[in-house]
Amino acid sequence: MKKVTLLAAAMLAQALAAQDYPFEGLNVGPIVGQDGWTLIGGTDASGFTIDNTNFSPLDGSTQSLRMQGVPNDLIRVFRSFANISSGVYRASYDQYFEVRDENSTSNLVMRLGYMTPNAANQFFQPYAQNGGGAPAQNGFADPDGLGGQDYQGLGLVPGFLYDQLAWYRFAYRIDFDNHTITDLHIYDISSGQLVEVASNTTTTFYFRNDGVNWFGPFGGYRVGFDSAQPNEGWFMDNIKLRPEAVSVSPTSIAIFRGTLESGGLAQVLSSDDQYLVVRNGVTALRTESPITIDANYTSPTQTVNSMKLRWEHRVSIVNLEQRMEMKNYSTGSFVQVDRRAANNTTDTVVDATIANPNDFIQSGTKAMMSRHRVNPVGPVFTNTWRSFTDQIVVIQT
Repeated sequence: MKKVTLLAAAMLAQALAAQDYPFEGLNVGPIVGQDGWTLIGGTDASGFTIDNTNFSPLDGSTQSLRMQGVPNDLIRVFRSFANISSGVYRASYDQYFEVRDENSTSNLVMRLGYMTPNAANQFFQPYAQNGGGAPAQNGFADPDGLGGQDYQGLGLVPGFLYDQLAWYRFAYRIDFDNHTITDLHIYDISSGQLVEVASNTTTTFYFRNDGVNWFGPFGGYRVGFDSAQPNEGWFMDNIKLRPEAVSVSPTSIAIFRGTLESGGLAQVLSSDDQYLVVRNGVTALRTESPITIDANYTSPTQTVNSMKLRWEHRVSIVNLEQRMEMKNYSTGSFVQVDRRAANNTTDTVVDATIANPNDFIQSGTKAMMSRHRVNPVGPVFTNTWRSFTDQIVVIQT
């Protein structure tokens, strides 16, 4: 069945808690003193500069952060960002490696630290390390979670070595509720396209902890560079930390009003032209909907950054209206999130954004509930009509 996708008006006001930093709009020259960047480690940050001669081939970049070695000085610069303590995020950054000096007496180490507010502590730090030959992608993380092994340097993507004089993107998932780093991927982006060259999708790494408590929340980025030679360098660009959309399918479906003709829970779990078919029922009041479908869910987290309700649906005749509602657990009542004419020829995918989304997740149980109504809004010249639902899903970030 051909599908049409629509966005409810509330979608326009959606604001995600992304913490991206592309290094655009800064003046060429030293980064310290610009846009909140400060020196928090070492004494000479002159080698940390905004550069417009070498930058990422992706995302329209026109400049990057260049770091050049300062002998016997480990430089660290920091910038605060809005705190993040919950949710699942996709993180990445782009990096380019200059050739390591063969006479260097120390490792060449390029670091991005995920820091708590005011740079008090780091809880995860990926770093590329060149001990001679080519850089490997390592990182400081906890290998087993609370109470086990210490926070330590680990091979994040074992077996892969970067080419020098080339741009790459390192990407991974950060789950602030479960305190994990997973799904790590390295892409060669020198061509301007994402070409995956290595990955680690089987290992779970954990945030730093003291055996009882996790370090957090996220409060900013710390960039560091360790080098023994001033001619050794590293470029960084397009730091990204963006909420990841999580699809939450119903755990049960109930026909509150109407008659089930065919299908059930399995038919609404995916967009596959397999339908939950409900026939109109008898109503006692004009305000009641002859077809009312309730869907129950369990949110994977207690708090989210955003939420939208999706209904893929059509009806059998004209002059019918469809409504979407979500249960507000703060008030105990259902809130209408979308209302529109129902399409009788084509499956229509409607995404409605939920304002104040955490009010719609029950405290403790993390239960969620949506209600889907169909009712006449004009002349209906038949006693029997139907609703065809292909998919119902809540999408969270």
